[in-house]
Amino acid sequence: MLFPRGPPSTLSRILQLIVVAAIVSSVFHLTRQSQRNHLSPMTVDIEAPAAGQATPEEQYLARIAGLCHLSKETSWLALRVRSSEEFSDWRSMTDVPLNLQADAPKVIDIEQPVRDHVLSKRRLELPVPSSPLPGQVDASDLLFGVSTTYSRFKAQDTALLQSWVRWLTNGRQQTNGASLIVMLDQSSDEQVQEVDELLSAAGIDAYVTTTEEPMSLARRYYELTRILKTFSANLEANGQTKRWFGLVEDSVFFPSLGYLLERLYTYNTATKIYIGMPSERDDWENDDKDEETITTAGGGAVFLSRPALTFIPRLHCFGRDEGSGGPVHAKHWDALLQDCITKQTDWKMHVLPGFYSPNDATHNPDIHSYETGMQPLLLHRAEDRHSLDATRAHLVTDLCGELCFMQRFQFHDNFVLVNGVSITQYANGVEVAPRDESTTSPNTAPKYDVPERLTVIDNDGADKKVLTWKGRRKVWRLMDSTIDKTGAVWQAYVKKADTSASAAVTDTIDSAMILIWENDKPHLR
Repeated sequence: MLFPRGPPSTLSRILQLIVVAAIVSSVFHLTRQSQRNHLSPMTVDIEAPAAGQATPEEQYLARIAGLCHLSKETSWLALRVRSSEEFSDWRSMTDVPLNLQADAPKVIDIEQPVRDHVLSKRRLELPVPSSPLPGQVDASDLLFGVSTTYSRFKAQDTALLQSWVRWLTNGRQQTNGASLIVMLDQSSDEQVQEVDELLSAAGIDAYVTTTEEPMSLARRYYELTRILKTFSANLEANGQTKRWFGLVEDSVFFPSLGYLLERLYTYNTATKIYIGMPSERDDWENDDKDEETITTAGGGAVFLSRPALTFIPRLHCFGRDEGSGGPVHAKHWDALLQDCITKQTDWKMHVLPGFYSPNDATHNPDIHSYETGMQPLLLHRAEDRHSLDATRAHLVTDLCGELCFMQRFQFHDNFVLVNGVSITQYANGVEVAPRDESTTSPNTAPKYDVPERLTVIDNDGADKKVLTWKGRRKVWRLMDSTIDKTGAVWQAYVKKADTSASAAVTDTIDSAMILIWENDKPHLR
């Protein structure tokens, strides 16, 4: 469904037309179902071999050899994995009474590999928390607003679209109930229609509009609050009630809408609630006047209850006549929104931290946020910050549920798997201690103060453990993940060769560890 294009001065006329759009939305949604094409770029044709053909492991080796630019001689280990639901709560560390490398890796020639050395010969059974699969979460209480550009949407073979498919659909080209409003920046009618059709074909319940004249990012997000308000009212008139409204950047990824809703449902949606969700330390900044005070404007993800959303358009935010505060481009959109709310209301921002909280007492710079065992609430700029393709990394949740993503497993041979992120070997051993009891952490981070207008809500009941170790560690990063025809998820964790003069002989070639998460529930595909 399309919004008419037009300059901001005609916004009231645009919103009137939204009423008509909303009334026919459910019928339009149904009529488009039959026109959808299969959208599954994450699937590859890996299948059981006929006589004389390559095995699935050999097929996957051929795939990642070029994709990851593996050295001609590569250390290789492939393991099959099955998940078993054994507990209900998230654990910061899951102990596995097995050795990850019970069989030593083989050095193979990637051009002429010995078949016996490439095959997976062992199966691991890993305990995972009981949690819904991504498509089993009812997200109908959520309405998101995102501003992006046409070029950003089309980049990397519509990678942004694939990201949204993971958390806005049931995985089978149908909506999971959540709705999305996309505001494109100065796009043509043809581009708006193309984006709308691609979103529809993917099963995303989305509505697309655009700006016609130059408009700052801050202004676009403010206008999104006005559109969200009117659009949600029209949806409610047609029996679709939205309770939470997210203004999020296009670089935000939600790995578990179930966990997101669990955190949001602790609030009374009948009151004015304003929530920021900073992900990592980069989403916070020190106060200009006090280095011991740290603040955030939300980190590119702000959620509002309906009463708060309804009230914001009444505020004089980002107005053209407000020149005394400097140009509107001087601050990020969420910071400008925060300034507006702070000056014109008495609301507090409730902060739900992702991976970093100012209350954290321990910090190890050698472990990045995704390896800390924190239950991920959202990822912000995962590719820029950690070179992680969150869309592919998240595929494993199709088999083991939302809560197995980034789950940490500690094996008895000093390997730690962070599912979808990395495998790390601590050659001299590793110690695990509760965060508050850890006294051997190599670094202690200060506990910052926060402004009075921020209320930081830590998940204090969560199990949080800190890793410490001596000596060097070796890290295999997730470089690829894909789904085969059986529904199995293949993960490639790769450690590139160490070319330094001090490198051990075993580290002078690339190393790949392959985990094949088997689909023991064929009805899921």
